Amino acid sequence: MSLPSEQGGTPSTFWKKVASLATGAVFSQAVNVAILPVLSRLYLPDEFGVFGVFLAVVAVFAVSANMGYEMAIMLPDKREDAPGLMNLSLQACVGLSVALLILLVAIPESWIRWAGQEAVIGWHYLIPLSVFLEGVIQAVSVSLNRSQLYQEMTRLRIARAVTNALIAVGAGLAGAGVEGLLIGFMLGQGINAIGGWWLWKRQSAGIRFEGTLRELARSYRDFPLYGMASAWLNVASKQVIFFLMPGLFGEGATGQYSKSERVLNIAPGLMSISIGRVFYEEASTAARQGTSALAKITSKTAIRLAVLGLPVLVILILWGPDLFAWVLGSQWRQAGEFARWMSPWLYLTMIASPLSYLIDIRRKLKEFLLYNASLFMVRTGVLIWAGQQFGALKTVAWFGAAGAVMMLIQIGYLLNLGGVFSNRKTS
Repeated sequence: MSLPSEQGGTPSTFWKKVASLATGAVFSQAVNVAILPVLSRLYLPDEFGVFGVFLAVVAVFAVSANMGYEMAIMLPDKREDAPGLMNLSLQACVGLSVALLILLVAIPESWIRWAGQEAVIGWHYLIPLSVFLEGVIQAVSVSLNRSQLYQEMTRLRIARAVTNALIAVGAGLAGAGVEGLLIGFMLGQGINAIGGWWLWKRQSAGIRFEGTLRELARSYRDFPLYGMASAWLNVASKQVIFFLMPGLFGEGATGQYSKSERVLNIAPGLMSISIGRVFYEEASTAARQGTSALAKITSKTAIRLAVLGLPVLVILILWGPDLFAWVLGSQWRQAGEFARWMSPWLYLTMIASPLSYLIDIRRKLKEFLLYNASLFMVRTGVLIWAGQQFGALKTVAWFGAAGAVMMLIQIGYLLNLGGVFSNRKTS
């Protein structure tokens, strides 16, 4: 039996779609990799530390920007419901961004210092705008994915990467500090958000949602009730180190970890963007056809992800510190040491990230909320404990080990959710 798709596709069709998305993802990541040696010599570790904290704050809020409704855009059988979910997502994004701006204006800077995040003072007013742009990007990306506009998604990603790179490098050459990194990042966001919104408006022209947004919101209420909190906890479990590390080991160590984390996210980001988004579309259709079809696409995708990620794991374990020092400069060797100890978690994340769309397809958001709550508590607890017992390197190692164990549990759950184990019993 061939793997399903909306257009009666085969496994080769699946990988053609992956290749289409991967072209943009690989190019944009290549741009990010190519400028790393340049940026590493234009900006100081402390400046990357401030930038890392800013990105961490944005990531924590952006994951809730659309109240989870953006993840439901792929699911309706009636295509008229998709624009309605898109409108819900954008309305939620505007509301959260305005509320966040009001909160930041109302909170004195002394509270930010008390929270240990004085590094972002002066830049914190940009956070609501960045959260808004990221929320728009998330919503339009799912909408374009549903319409299989992979080439358009590729162009948007390339435009974002090139804009970010040019501005960051140009500002660095002009002598700018952390503002060069921030402005480049946000202008890249703006290009992606505006272009994606325009494409969505053009694609959805003539498609009218006949019901009411209140009814639609009620039908998909499990996404804001459980999915939003679950996604927030998942991101917070990764970003919590940026909130605690400055107080534990200083901005320099935080900058080293920020650089390491940025490099480590390249491979999982590539997998999630290319394989993950195609898997979401194909698996959504397979789930409507039966457990057997879903199990086949889930197992084949998991195996290929495991094979694709293995060389990255081996390279980082064997030569991580030397590679970082050679490519980025000798001052970044510690970032390579961090990467070596984080690599098992990275490898398992590369497998789990694309498969995690099964949570939305199977509507198991409540169960996954419990998992992500456990993940957040485990990683935060390990980080606090290790930070009081050891230095920066051993603390990062323990933090990565905790993430790897929890990610292994998640992969087992996702494979079971995809029907892999039950399909083997019946086959």
